[in-house]
Amino acid sequence: MSIEIDEEEMNTMKKMIVVATMAVLATAVTALALGGKSGDGNATGKITELKVSSPTASVQGIPRKGALWLAYTVRWEDGRTADYKPIKVKGKFSKTLTFALRPQGLREVIVCLWRYKVSEKRCAKDRKGTACQYCRKNGFHMEGRQDRRTGS
Repeated sequence: MSIEIDEEEMNTMKKMIVVATMAVLATAVTALALGGKSGDGNATGKITELKVSSPTASVQGIPRKGALWLAYTVRWEDGRTADYKPIKVKGKFSKTLTFALRPQGLREVIVCLWRYKVSEKRCAKDRKGTACQYCRKNGFHMEGRQDRRTGS
C-alpha cells in the first residue's frame, strides 16, 4: 500500500507542523517565564453557592476564560485555623470539601477562587531572598483572588 502526496498537500502538512511546533514552544516559554507560578492570568470566575454542614462544605462555581484554583480555610471556635490544599477547577464545578471536626465547634469556612498558586521557591525569588510566612508554612501561596465566600 502506498500513499501519494502532491506538492501542495506536502506544503500544507509542513505549515501545520510549523504551527504546531510554535504552539508547543510558546507554551514552554510561558511555563519557563512563570517558573513556579501556576495559573492563568486571564481567568475569571465566581463562586455561586457555598453550603456548610460540618465536617463538609459543598461549593459550586463558574470559572470563565480558563482554570482557577479553589482554596479553602477552616476556622474553629478555639482559634485554630487550617488551610487546605487548593484544587484546580475549570468550567462549571461542584465540589465537596472536607475538614476535621473539633469539639470546640466550627466558626467559619472561607472559600476563594484564585488565578495563581505560587511555589515557595518562586516567592523567595520574587521577594529577593526569603519566602513569605505563608509559603514557609505551606510551601506555596495564592495570588489574584477572583472571589471569596464565607459560611458557617
